[in-house]
Amino acid sequence: MVNIGGIEVSPGQIVIAVVPSILFLVVLGVSGWILFRLSRQRQSRGLYLMSLGFLIKTVVDGIWEIFYWSLGGPFYVFTLIHQGMSIAQASAASAIITWTGEGVTFATLAIMVALIIYGATLITQIVPPRTLDAPIGP
Repeated sequence: MVNIGGIEVSPGQIVIAVVPSILFLVVLGVSGWILFRLSRQRQSRGLYLMSLGFLIKTVVDGIWEIFYWSLGGPFYVFTLIHQGMSIAQASAASAIITWTGEGVTFATLAIMVALIIYGATLITQIVPPRTLDAPIGP
């Protein structure tokens, strides 16, 4: 058992809280890396922008997760209460941190989607057919 702010928390509870975030970041990172390798192989600017969207989301969300869990994650409110804050003050501080994280996540999601859409439009641009320079006919 781990004592977080006077509350006994089992390592299993911490693992259950952390694993989904880590798994999501790993999937995003691997997909971004695969897209990046494919973009370099095919020399495609559209795929490069799409991979850039995935990688930006992975890096920024990863930094946020490290910051969030270094504070104590969802158990942060117990630490604040144990330090003498009232439940209302601890809840307000926890809400500020949570909404900041939601804002960061939404902003990176918007950047990722914008880069994916823009990259996809570059890939699917319709190029007009070439015309022959020589006249047709006798």
